[in-house]
Amino acid sequence: MEKEELQRLRILEASYKLFSTYGVKSITMDDIARELAMSKKTIYLYYNDKDDLVTQLIRFVLDRHVIEMDECASKANDPIHEIFLMTEQVEKMLKTINPSMFYDLQKYHANAWNSFEEFKFNHVYNCILQNLTKGVEKGLYRKGINLEILAHMRVLQVSSIFNPLYFPATRFNINEVQNQLTDHFMHGVATLKGHKLINKYLQVTEEE
Repeated sequence: MEKEELQRLRILEASYKLFSTYGVKSITMDDIARELAMSKKTIYLYYNDKDDLVTQLIRFVLDRHVIEMDECASKANDPIHEIFLMTEQVEKMLKTINPSMFYDLQKYHANAWNSFEEFKFNHVYNCILQNLTKGVEKGLYRKGINLEILAHMRVLQVSSIFNPLYFPATRFNINEVQNQLTDHFMHGVATLKGHKLINKYLQVTEEE
């Protein structure tokens, strides 16, 4: 990797660390320069301003999540296992992020937020649709469900996790919200065969 690209990546990683810890709004370019022990002038060689930096950072992070989601799909034993793997991946991400980061993106950085929205309603939607299709084919999900409606609903469900108006951080743990909504979704689409497999992965015995 060339020196210029390494420097660009270093700035992105330092920015992500600060943004995910303190939120986006409260972090200035001075803070980022201080974290990197470099001048703001050097940062501006790679990024036009803070908004440009935030936008490119979000696109970088989303590209990485695309790779991770594809890996989950390839490693999964079955569609239900894939959901568990995806949930674990998202949980790891959420543990390192201040929930206010998503609010800051939506309110102050439209380009970055639009990239996030496009990611959800394109890549995430397609992953969910493929998962549902495979689950029905394997008899794990109920026949007769409208796959497109369920996939769209699941995207909206996931989106709600990041919205502080629905689940304010002062009242809800974001990972607990994710786990509860995912559990509700899986049990809603699963057949009896699917329910048994869910319980197997959860290592629980369900009462009749």
